[in-house]
Amino acid sequence: MQNIVNSLGRFVDSKTPQYVYVEINSATTLTPRDHIINVVDDVTVTLPPVGDCAGLIFSITAEGSVEIEDQDDSIGWEDVTLAEGDSLLLWCDGRKFWALSGPEEEGGGG
Repeated sequence: MQNIVNSLGRFVDSKTPQYVYVEINSATTLTPRDHIINVVDDVTVTLPPVGDCAGLIFSITAEGSVEIEDQDDSIGWEDVTLAEGDSLLLWCDGRKFWALSGPEEEGGGG
């Protein structure tokens, strides 16, 4: 279940929201619709299933200490801890989340 504080986005069709920006304040599992994520508290964020995210980019910004984990389905993934003010940019090829930018000492197998 997502715990979204604010969101700004558009609709893929008349019923399915395509989130552009979400603000999160508690432990959350992201969906493939969440692309720009601002985490406003000390929480754990779980990435969506890697197979559902081929070609997608996720931008995650931390306003607290944030642990980012996968669902044990991304090849070579190591959990990432973001400190306040850190950001992480991930791209998914459908088998693996790749860290395009973020903390140098950790990353999703980039």
